[in-house]
Amino acid sequence: SASMVFSSSDNAAISSMLQFGISMTLYTMSVGVLWYAIFGRLQYGYGTQQDLICILQAQLAAKVAEQLVDTPERIPATVFAIICLSSVVTGLISIVVGKLSWGTSMLMIPKPVVSGFLGAIGVVVL
Repeated sequence: SASMVFSSSDNAAISSMLQFGISMTLYTMSVGVLWYAIFGRLQYGYGTQQDLICILQAQLAAKVAEQLVDTPERIPATVFAIICLSSVVTGLISIVVGKLSWGTSMLMIPKPVVSGFLGAIGVVVL
């Protein structure tokens, strides 16, 4: 997923952050899994990073690089801030959805529809 964000860009400032992105990905995955292991409801389940958000983050990073072409020294910090902010916002939304029990509304959607949607996302990612 880090390679999707950092190596898919034509901008050298973003591409040079690949090593940092890989270490950040490993750190966030380990923190997420540890958090789920301690506070998760399902003792046999595990949490992991979702690669789908990386598509959005890669596009945001590319747009930031286009906007900050005159000040390339600001690109890495801005990309890092975007990734951190999107992670925090995603977590907060997940907490709100869980506290309001909105996840049960997924039970009203037929399983073939959900399977087809997830399959289509897989095709897009490939």
